[in-house]
Amino acid sequence: MARGRKPIPAHLKIVGGNPGKRPVPTKKRHVPTGLRAPSDLTEGQKKLWRKINRDAPYQLLKAIDTFALKRYVTALSIYDEAKQSIKDSSLVIRYPNGSPAHNPWLGIMNRQADILLRLEGEFGFTPSARTKIGFLDQPDDDEDDFD
Repeated sequence: MARGRKPIPAHLKIVGGNPGKRPVPTKKRHVPTGLRAPSDLTEGQKKLWRKINRDAPYQLLKAIDTFALKRYVTALSIYDEAKQSIKDSSLVIRYPNGSPAHNPWLGIMNRQADILLRLEGEFGFTPSARTKIGFLDQPDDDEDDFD
């Protein structure tokens, strides 16, 4: 249930001039260099976890994101399994009486795609989401490439 706009991150309030004049947090949190994969993930899911950690926008993922990232990795592995099952059979299957029907894996794949799309927007895994949250794709360097 939506309750208005999502809160604006503190660094964006500072850049935008803090129009509401509410106090802006000034403490910096310790940011781990990477998230440790939960032990209950399968080996394939742990590979996805490491790939996502490596490819995520610079310094985006924090320790608190572990649970949401676990949901993302689980949905992605189910999506991949459904995609492979459809590839091995077909989009249309036949019931024992001969009538055609959609492959049940198609519904599973579409549902996981919806979940992934929502989570990708939250994590900044799409180009438009990265623009909205203001993250750079590369770490800041002191040197300007145009000098």
